[in-house]
Amino acid sequence: MKVKNMNMKNVYVILMALVFGLSSCDSFLSKEPDNRLRPDDLIQVQALLVNAYPEGSWYFVEWMTDNVGKTLNNMMLQHMTEIYTFQKVRSKFQDTPTYYWTSAYRAVAHANQALISLEEIECTDAERKALQAEAYLCRSYAHFMLVNLFAPHYDAATAASTPGVPYVKDMEDKLIVQYERESVASVYKKAEEDLLEGIRLKLESSENYSSALKYHFSLEAAYAYATRFYLFMGNYDKVIEYADLVLGQGYNSKYIRDYTKINMGHPTTNALNFCAYDESSNIMLARKEVFADAFYQVGYRMTYEIFEDIYFRAEDDVRCLQLWVGNETRTSFYVSKFYSALEDESYAYEIMPLLRGEEVFLNRLEALVQNDALTEAEEQLRQFVENRYSGSDQSSFSYDYYKSEYQTMLAPDLSEKDLLMKMILDERRREFVQEGLRWFDMKRFNLFPITHEDINGNVYTLTLDKAALEIPDEAIINGLEPNYKEDVTNINL
Repeated sequence: MKVKNMNMKNVYVILMALVFGLSSCDSFLSKEPDNRLRPDDLIQVQALLVNAYPEGSWYFVEWMTDNVGKTLNNMMLQHMTEIYTFQKVRSKFQDTPTYYWTSAYRAVAHANQALISLEEIECTDAERKALQAEAYLCRSYAHFMLVNLFAPHYDAATAASTPGVPYVKDMEDKLIVQYERESVASVYKKAEEDLLEGIRLKLESSENYSSALKYHFSLEAAYAYATRFYLFMGNYDKVIEYADLVLGQGYNSKYIRDYTKINMGHPTTNALNFCAYDESSNIMLARKEVFADAFYQVGYRMTYEIFEDIYFRAEDDVRCLQLWVGNETRTSFYVSKFYSALEDESYAYEIMPLLRGEEVFLNRLEALVQNDALTEAEEQLRQFVENRYSGSDQSSFSYDYYKSEYQTMLAPDLSEKDLLMKMILDERRREFVQEGLRWFDMKRFNLFPITHEDINGNVYTLTLDKAALEIPDEAIINGLEPNYKEDVTNINL
């Protein structure tokens, strides 16, 4: 689908950069371009799909939110400072927009090759459908995350004319291929088609082909992803439908983690517990190439003042012990939720949840309020609050106290619906602090402008019209239309 009145250019994508690469200049010049590895059995396709998940993390968007501030005693890295101060990020290193863009399209290429190979190899019908389902779901997820990072948030009134990202469905056999930025509406439409096809195939097949199912798209993970997809799209009936398939109707404590089993005292132990494979609320896990998150002494982080602003009653909030150590005598106390390790003693990565039961629950809660099911939503919110606030002074804490405090903080005549939405949005912020989801909530609810102050006292402000990340330099230099014209100058690849 071409977007009308957008004046878009073609983007040239070199095949070897997307997938497997070519070994040298000599082999590149002497061989046909289509020199890819072609899986020819079930095991090879399964291995191919391991790489159909973006290896990069979009965690870096946390540094653009109101969850972080200036941390005077920390070591500053250039790309972290650029992100925090809302500048164009030229680095291609881990924790940058370009790194995620590249890894996401590489994942798409693996999913596309898997779909082609599955038409050619010998396997049972159930095996074929299970792997096809995973490939479709991976392709949908990668494009969905790309469009929500590199384009404005979906708005039904404008999505058909708003530039999105290229949606790649083919495994090209030419050295140079041409793509266009499709509209946000077109990307969502194709991502939805892949999502629904993946779910259909999952329902028709056995998914027990993997011994590490939580690192792949299970049927439960597909439903969880669908709740995020339709929440961002504003289709609240679908959010409730898919959330019910995961949680059942009503509050389900199985998918709300018990922090008494996580907070064991040592940050590494806490992180291992938070990301545990057998934790029911961890619906899908991933190994992500992340560097800066593991070191709270690096970059701009949550300050004590922001911590106090975010948490309603920190002494009673069981989530606080998981991520916060120290006191107000220091400027930064953030400890990662995710388990961090070094591969080959040099390459940093983390194990982190991609989809959590708490997100599915809060997605449904928001959808219920948007659909005016206020009584049902409040009853479930009550149970969630009672789970999360069970700390040092239980006798004086209750949901009624919690709600009355919110009514006092906000306008007394605020409608019941608006009050519930405010409480839910704040709980989303607390639940997913330092996980990146706050950025998308800021875009969805236009929680702008956002102002950051650097360690030198310089102030930077970001408005909603600048909230889409800029397209990477390589894509712009090869013809893809940038989001912001002023960022095209001085590109030095």
